Amino acid sequence: MQTMAETATETITIAAPPDQVWAIATDLERYPAWAHDVKDVVITTRDADGRPSQVEFRTSALGRSTHYTLQYDYSNAPATLAWTMVKGDIQRSIEGAYRFEPSADGGTVVHYDLAIELVVPLPGFVKRRAERRILNAIKEMKAFAEAPGGTKCLGVALDGEGHVVAEERRPTPRGPGSLPKLIDTLAELAEVLGPYDELGVGVPGLVTHEGVLRAAPNLDGVADFDVAGLLGARVGRRVHVDNDATCAAASEWLYGAGKGATDMVLVTLGTGIGGGLVMSGRLQRGKHGFAGEYGHIVVDPDGPPCPCGRRGCWER
Repeated sequence: MQTMAETATETITIAAPPDQVWAIATDLERYPAWAHDVKDVVITTRDADGRPSQVEFRTSALGRSTHYTLQYDYSNAPATLAWTMVKGDIQRSIEGAYRFEPSADGGTVVHYDLAIELVVPLPGFVKRRAERRILNAIKEMKAFAEAPGGTKCLGVALDGEGHVVAEERRPTPRGPGSLPKLIDTLAELAEVLGPYDELGVGVPGLVTHEGVLRAAPNLDGVADFDVAGLLGARVGRRVHVDNDATCAAASEWLYGAGKGATDMVLVTLGTGIGGGLVMSGRLQRGKHGFAGEYGHIVVDPDGPPCPCGRRGCWER
């Protein structure tokens, strides 16, 4: 029995620059962090530029787990990211594309086109429900791109009373070799926002008292990355480095909603889930600097895999 491909289209504007949105769309290994139905991603081949070319997916669809392999086409990059199916279990074919255009306000207009042909035809009400789930992916991309945390580097200059007097943002570098570029980006922000008396940096992940980033599930290739040392050498002065949510807690405690409180708990919801804790009038960092990592409390041992290596973390 011959079936016809079901098509879905959606256009949405994302409040993030095109290069940042492109980086998210092409960071396929991180799809499970923001696309709810994507459970696992395995890159089987890369092109000459190191970009994923053939990728295996395990997703939730139609009440079951399904597997398929896509071939990615970068011939019109960075304006278009296209893909076609190589093989699938319940799919006969998949063809799709993201098309990116800059918007007038500095954001990105994303056009999403998808055509899927299944081996077995579906009843109309099931097809409509499936279409809604498919189109929800671009809304999840929008939420991820616009969230604070591992997708952008935000720099602000504060006066002596904690008021923001200047602000700049840059996309977080992604992919192979991105960590040196991250230091370049932070140094650039410091230069643009300067001059300054003190320089502090909040980074997503486990940060030691010495400013070393031990691990960061939402950044690429992090293992004992000396942010304080490397950035300090670039800017020629001492740099204070801590977990970004701990920094947020300190800011709220000193200048915001928690001002004057003796005890306070802050939870951040963005690319991941983080937090900070004030007890008995003191900001808690923990013996090794890792206090407040609420997002990696396991709430479902059989839940989806987390980039931290566990399963079923709260932030998943």
